Amino acid sequence: MRVIITRTSLWGGEQQPCDGCTRVLMPYWDRRAFRTEAEHDAALGHFPGGKWRSRGSEHRITARGIERRLEDLAVWVRDFDTLEDLMEFAREHGDLVIHEPHGLPAGTVGIEIYDGYRE
Repeated sequence: MRVIITRTSLWGGEQQPCDGCTRVLMPYWDRRAFRTEAEHDAALGHFPGGKWRSRGSEHRITARGIERRLEDLAVWVRDFDTLEDLMEFAREHGDLVIHEPHGLPAGTVGIEIYDGYRE
């Protein structure tokens, strides 16, 4: 299983969060709860970034709102072949937060190595 790895104490994602990670590009989606593009533009079109169609591609309306594809996002990933590999990773790195990263394809799994305060 390929998992995105981040570390709480590292901001910006430029540094490798742990040994064994590889940097890859993944498609990034900007998803909003607005029902239509016009609703977005009326509420936010005057801010920097402008109208909904001023950025990105593959604009569409979904059951959950509107979305558009933006530039690919560089992330750190690590592959785990077995549950035992994942458990060894947890023993090595301590507290972990498992989540579905915002803006990445559905089903993408993220693990944050929780080594600092972020709330």
